[in-house]
Amino acid sequence: MSPRLADPARSRIVLIGTPVHRHAGERLPDVPAVANNITDLAAVFTDPELGGFDTGHCVTTPAGIGLDSLGQVLTEAASHAEDLLLIYYAGHGLLDRRGQLHLALADTHPDRLGFTALAYETLRAVCLDSDAAAKVVILDSCFSGRAIGQTLAGQDQQVLGQLDVAGTYTLTSAAANRTALILPGERHTAFTGRLLQLLHEGDPESGPVLSIGEIYRQLRSRLQADNLPLPQQRGTATADLLGLVRNHRRRPPTVAELPEEIRDGLDSRFSNIRLGAVNELAGWLTGPDPARALAARNALQRVIDHDNPVVAGAAAALLSTVNLAPALPTNPIRKVPVHAVPLDARGLAAEAERVAGTITDTDLKARALAGVVRVWTELEPAEVRRLATEAERVAGTITHAGVKVRALAEVVRVWTAVDPGEARRLAAEAERVARTTTETRSKVQELAKRVAGTSANTYVKAQALAEAARAWAELDPAKARGLAAEAERVARTTTNTPTGMKMLALVEVARAWAAVDPAEAERVAGTITHAGMKVRALVEVARAWAAVDPAEARRLAAEAERFAGTLGSDLPSMAQALAEVVPVWAAVEPAEARRLAAEVGRVASITGETYIMAQALAEVVPVWAAVDPAEARRLAAEAERVVGTAADTTISRKAQALAEVARAWAAVEPAEARRLAAEAERVASSITRDTISPLKALALADVVRALAAAAAAWT
Repeated sequence: MSPRLADPARSRIVLIGTPVHRHAGERLPDVPAVANNITDLAAVFTDPELGGFDTGHCVTTPAGIGLDSLGQVLTEAASHAEDLLLIYYAGHGLLDRRGQLHLALADTHPDRLGFTALAYETLRAVCLDSDAAAKVVILDSCFSGRAIGQTLAGQDQQVLGQLDVAGTYTLTSAAANRTALILPGERHTAFTGRLLQLLHEGDPESGPVLSIGEIYRQLRSRLQADNLPLPQQRGTATADLLGLVRNHRRRPPTVAELPEEIRDGLDSRFSNIRLGAVNELAGWLTGPDPARALAARNALQRVIDHDNPVVAGAAAALLSTVNLAPALPTNPIRKVPVHAVPLDARGLAAEAERVAGTITDTDLKARALAGVVRVWTELEPAEVRRLATEAERVAGTITHAGVKVRALAEVVRVWTAVDPGEARRLAAEAERVARTTTETRSKVQELAKRVAGTSANTYVKAQALAEAARAWAELDPAKARGLAAEAERVARTTTNTPTGMKMLALVEVARAWAAVDPAEAERVAGTITHAGMKVRALVEVARAWAAVDPAEARRLAAEAERFAGTLGSDLPSMAQALAEVVPVWAAVEPAEARRLAAEVGRVASITGETYIMAQALAEVVPVWAAVDPAEARRLAAEAERVVGTAADTTISRKAQALAEVARAWAAVEPAEARRLAAEAERVASSITRDTISPLKALALADVVRALAAAAAAWT
């Protein structure tokens, strides 16, 4: 049987919401978004083209309704409902000492639930007494007696058992042991907001009406995609047969067929004829017909991806003259033209080198060039010396000692693979700079001095010595140990450095020890008292163990994740710390990496940290690419969707997030990586003002990493 739409004349809906509480507090905070839930749901159900219910048959209870008045409303609706009885509640769910569920009202007192809240047992009785053919209860609620921040917290599975009512379908916003969320900046609670979106927009894969069963499946998919708690359902026997609203299906965009002469022109083996066909597409691209415009855009994009630089450049120039957003399919990332270079490993490496050349920050430029050198090592050994020499030259111009040694150490690692003699020479230079540093400070450390009134020289010295140790790690492990020990001594013996700077110095020391002696690195990490910095140090140790002892790496990854979890009072820092653990899990336990990436997404979605979400997903994709390419593509597409739908206000963060997504795509589809990298470069280039941190340079460096990854994947 096909789903049928409920008969509005013989049905009743009661919408109950409690946005404010007279006894509000930590245990029962106000939830203003609930009021919007009720107003907008009523609008959907009474819309003639959606629900079609008469306003008298769809009752919205006042926010301050009392227990007795609510009882009258429910009893009357239940007695008149013949086809459908739908009861919706949004607010706090609380358990009494016997574990019985109660729904909070405006007058509810957490210590007197039996007299001030609606017992679910009472709602159960109302449903049982009704003669309605179908009964639906929707709860956008938690099941606990305590709300934490802007979350509605869960309890245990015994609650779901209470929701079983004979002949009734029950849909809840989260499992009993999960959390129902109110996301910052959203008009509705997370569950109801996505429910409303579905009811408004419809589903192109469903029939003429949206059944409650289909609504559940679609909601589950959308909430899962957003890394939100999943809904639960009970009493599913007739769910697929009951339609709540008409389905406003969105037809997929249509694409017109190109004329035969244009198709033949684009397929010609003569480039001048292909160029003429590209020019013919201009009229289609700018005309009023969306189907023709979309056909032109698709054809031009294929030319950009596959034709020679001259023809591809003409197509890119044509595309760049129009706003691509309106006629394209729903992918939120704007398709931008890429530079007309061949789509192969050498072309991508050349593109990475070109972007690296535009970076103005010398440290980031030197390290970006070193990353490009690694790619050319596999492609064209003759190019390696030229680029390595250029990277060394750029590093030599850096004035800040710690940063200079870091850049030189990066170039040392490049030389190690192709010319150990050059590597030793440069490592010795890095060590000399580290030992002779005295007063050099970066912009950040100058600021620290002004704010704290103390010198940051100790951090500079320790950082420089630690980087020198890492430079020697592969060439002379004994020398590297000596430098790591010296860096630790400098970091620990200081008396005039702020605690934060000292912790940062110890993180650098742990990184140095990790390169030669992971056990010593773990010892140093154990002395770091700041949770976020301890996570960084433990991650470095775990990375070192991953190649030689996966069991140790797993232990340290779990330990780092545990400390990251202690940052719960600072959600952005917690998300960042958890994201830093993802690549460690990816190296030793891909399933754990995927789990943690989902958790990072959940936490980051609350704070709007899109870059962190994209970063976590990007770390997981390469791991899955080797075992399940289809899943890797899905995760990369999810990362792209996250960035495209975010309302980020920071241009640099947007550019970095796009670059991270490009790096994710590099593992499975270099062409997609190139497209996203071009968009990231475009966004980064729009940054006009660098403050203490070189924002544009950071973003462009991430673009270089993405292009280099794509080139490496192509090989």
